[in-house]
Amino acid sequence: MNREEIKYEILSFLERNPKTHLDAIKGHVEEILRQKGIIGRISEHQGGAIYTRTVRIDNDIALYINEVIYDLLYQERILTPGVSRDNLDLPFLHVSKMEKLLGKLEKD
Repeated sequence: MNREEIKYEILSFLERNPKTHLDAIKGHVEEILRQKGIIGRISEHQGGAIYTRTVRIDNDIALYINEVIYDLLYQERILTPGVSRDNLDLPFLHVSKMEKLLGKLEKD
């Protein structure tokens, strides 16, 4: 996945989950990567045998996820830390500008 695909998936997730946690966002992208067979247990046929290996998330993709989240927080100001008076700080997040998020989804 490239950075734009990751951004689209994160924006789509945030549209459905406007109050969330950093781990939930990262977990969502990881689940998509698992479904696409990019990470997780991957089986390959070689010479009549099946080999299974576990593939972790690529460093570049992990960094892209963080970059997108931080851009949405600090550059685009679509996200704000906190979800309630009891959880006002990171790693909790909420969408503070849903119209802007929806505009980004339409544009991308």
